[in-house]
Amino acid sequence: MGRRTSGRALLVALALSATVLAGCSSPAPMPSPAVTASVDDPQPLTAPQADELAAMPFKNYQAGITAFSGQVLGGENGDLMLAGWIDFTAGTGYAQATPPNAAPILIVWDGTLIAFLDVTGSRLTDTTPPLPPTAGAWQVSTFDAGVSELTRMLAALLLLSADRPDNASLLRQGGARYLGEDRVAGGIAQRFSGGGADDQPGAAPDLGTQYWLDAEGELVRFGLRLAEGTLSTVEFDRSGDVPDALPVVADVG
Repeated sequence: MGRRTSGRALLVALALSATVLAGCSSPAPMPSPAVTASVDDPQPLTAPQADELAAMPFKNYQAGITAFSGQVLGGENGDLMLAGWIDFTAGTGYAQATPPNAAPILIVWDGTLIAFLDVTGSRLTDTTPPLPPTAGAWQVSTFDAGVSELTRMLAALLLLSADRPDNASLLRQGGARYLGEDRVAGGIAQRFSGGGADDQPGAAPDLGTQYWLDAEGELVRFGLRLAEGTLSTVEFDRSGDVPDALPVVADVG
């Protein structure tokens, strides 16, 4: 009669057998790395990303007066430095455009009218426009976004707010895309492109308008392709003091 195998020995033997079998089996497949989106590889929006991008115009509307600064590239008179404030609630703006090696131009605009003042000979040294606006021979005309790269940017800034969120489903169906992460003003921002023509389903990605949203979903940078396809950008700063109200065309014209 053979020796009885103790229960403890049997357990050890089974454990060793399992170890050997596991070593002989093929290794479990590693999860594939996540796709990294970029300008060169735009990715469709996820549902949360579409919700965040759709909420952005309404968040701007609620923010009211917001400071901005940036550049308008490729204009007839060279690249312009642009700085000022936009009232996202009222749909008005007040800015100073500074051409290279030339005097600044003060601008007050809304969706209908634009007023500007060439301040040649003035002592303006700040990059932001003076408050109250400089007195002088302001010129007023109907606002036409197609006149120049500058007016295209000014018109686009007014279109960044709405009194309700966009339709997230239409953003996903259209050409809006996720373009990855960038560092903006010391923080990480999610970068998106706007929709295609009329946001039609299946529209191709349109990189002509781009948006950078911070961790709270607030717009911190906006990009617009202007002359020769260059991307002009402005950044928004909500950390400092802003005027209680902006001048309007009727105030200066």
